[in-house]
Amino acid sequence: MKHEDDWKRKTQMPVLSDLKALEIFVAIVETQSITNAARRLGITPSTVSKKLAELEGRTESQLVNRSTRRMAVTLTGKLLYDHGVKIIEQIETAERDIWQETHSPHGKLTVAASAEFGKLQIAPHLAEFLQQNPGIELAFDLSPRFTDVIEQGTDLAIQIKSPAKLTPEMIIIARDRQVFCASPAYIERYGAPATASELVARTCLLPTSHGPPSHWPALIEGKKSHIAISGPLTSNSSTVLRTAALDGLGIAMLGLSHVAPELKNGHLIEILPGSLFDEAIIVAIVSNRNFIPRRVRLFIDFLKDVIGDPPKWERLLG
Repeated sequence: MKHEDDWKRKTQMPVLSDLKALEIFVAIVETQSITNAARRLGITPSTVSKKLAELEGRTESQLVNRSTRRMAVTLTGKLLYDHGVKIIEQIETAERDIWQETHSPHGKLTVAASAEFGKLQIAPHLAEFLQQNPGIELAFDLSPRFTDVIEQGTDLAIQIKSPAKLTPEMIIIARDRQVFCASPAYIERYGAPATASELVARTCLLPTSHGPPSHWPALIEGKKSHIAISGPLTSNSSTVLRTAALDGLGIAMLGLSHVAPELKNGHLIEILPGSLFDEAIIVAIVSNRNFIPRRVRLFIDFLKDVIGDPPKWERLLG
């Protein structure tokens, strides 16, 4: 134990502080010549000699015996060479793996998405993405929980945010305009509200995922207001609220990404158009926006392309 402690204190040989010197030494051993080593590495013989001398100084050992006719590696030099070859190979492997990670679309890609949006707008396009990128293995998580990309080891999270909750590291995919809507049966029975203030007296379907469920943002006489609303159903699922609206239970506030087809075919009708000033933002969240692996960037760009600008749900309505 004392011998090991002495080694740690006394032999602080900073060989790894100059990996170039180690690379030069390996070249000297393999080419048996300072001149040949210099030629292999594209440097001058004087640089090779200088680095060899520095390395011998750091190790406090003679690494090669030099004569006019031949160069012989010492026992210490052989030991350093054996380890040096392994170190250089490991570094080259690391560099190759890092390059592939950042430039080559391969390996496992873990994507988490808001369950409702993921099912409607992402899942139908996954086959196309994987066909375009056969080297990627995709794990697509639609768990309803909030995803912390760092804590949970997720490469990418697709989430829906309000404009007030956007942060600089979020990458905007698309905007999702919110609308008030109801079924033709509801409107035929109760009539459509003429102003947003009438929502107070209407049966509304409440989303728990959109701030306080008892208030909706709306313009009243051109001013932004929050209308107190109530109703028999509260849910964190846009699908549940859409189904309830289709069944005539009440008025829902939903994103076009969820109800554009129903508005197009007339199964739902937008009410109070232009009175809702709120919108949802579809964002991509990564652990570090400055260093996005190639496979992650490909998925983000692919998603932007398939949604488009303006987004496909707005184009559907013309």
